[in-house]
Amino acid sequence: MSFYGSNYPSNITFGSANDEHVQGQTSLTIPADVSNFSYPVSNFSFGKIYRDSDNVTTSEYFYEIVQSGYPVTFATNFKGIGLPADLYQQFVALFEYVTEGDVECNASLDGYCVLPGLCEDYSAYTDFVFKLNFTDSNEGNFMWIPLSIFAD
Repeated sequence: MSFYGSNYPSNITFGSANDEHVQGQTSLTIPADVSNFSYPVSNFSFGKIYRDSDNVTTSEYFYEIVQSGYPVTFATNFKGIGLPADLYQQFVALFEYVTEGDVECNASLDGYCVLPGLCEDYSAYTDFVFKLNFTDSNEGNFMWIPLSIFAD
């Protein structure tokens, strides 16, 4: 991503930098809006990536939470994903569905969700991701943000 519209790209990796399924992929440069340092997206969704035994993506299913209108801002000093209240409630409904009601979510300001067991007890959730589709000259390009990176 390029900040300030300059030629100084930064490399932001969400999740493990050694994930085999992202190795060797084409880099993506996205110019920021210099007035507020945000990035325009055409949609924001939550879903599941299906992979074969060789860890190759075979299919994906996403539920669209937003179909434009919200720019994103990346902050490396915040562990989480800051969503407006209406988007957070949509995510909570989806997360409750995929966990079969096993999750407890707090709806206060700076809300969060907690699963009652250990992270390793929920290995099936490593296939769930947030997906951002970018606009303008980057139409068709996207970024996956794995749900698992938010686990403590």
